[in-house]
Amino acid sequence: MMSATETLIRRKKGKTVKAENLTDAVDPAHVVKPMFDVTWGAIIGTLSQVVEVSNDQQAITVCLMGFVYAIRISAHSNMSLA
Repeated sequence: MMSATETLIRRKKGKTVKAENLTDAVDPAHVVKPMFDVTWGAIIGTLSQVVEVSNDQQAITVCLMGFVYAIRISAHSNMSLA
C-alpha cells in the first residue's frame, strides 16, 4: 500500500491540485484496492465475529451488508483470494 501511495504521489508531483479538484486528483480504484488488500482479512474476521456473538438484528444486518460490500470490492478489483 505504501509503494502504491508513493507512486501516486510521484505521478501527481509537479501538478498543482486545487482543493475543489481534490477528488479528481486520485482515481478511487487506485486507492481502494491496495487499502482493501491490506484490510480485508481483518474486516471479514470482525464481521464474522459480530454475527456469531450478536443477538441484535440490526447489527447482524449491518454485518451481512458488510459482507456484500466486501464481495463487491473484491470482485470489482479482481481479487480472487479476498
